Amino acid sequence: IQLPRLQDIRFDYDGEHLYSREFTNMQVALDQQLQTLMGLEHGLLLEDPVHAANKLFICPNGKVERRDGFSVTIDVQHLCSPPLFKYETRSELHDLKARSKSRLEWIF
Repeated sequence: IQLPRLQDIRFDYDGEHLYSREFTNMQVALDQQLQTLMGLEHGLLLEDPVHAANKLFICPNGKVERRDGFSVTIDVQHLCSPPLFKYETRSELHDLKARSKSRLEWIF
């Protein structure tokens, strides 16, 4: 499986799970709940199958809009540069930590 709009991220399917080619030892999490960013409708949560606490959130970089008072959507049809941001989840703080030193990623 390939996501060309999101820096060509690729996944392999083993009949049960989707494993990331770009992020070593990470698979698409069955439970996509972050317990943070409530209402966000776009993004993908990856997890380490051995250490479930190790999670990575991939978020598209596009125009953000609030809908229906609670939902937040990102325009994935018109992505900005870079097309995605990567964040480590910190379950003890219920927040995200940017994986790069990019100021844009920290601000987003």
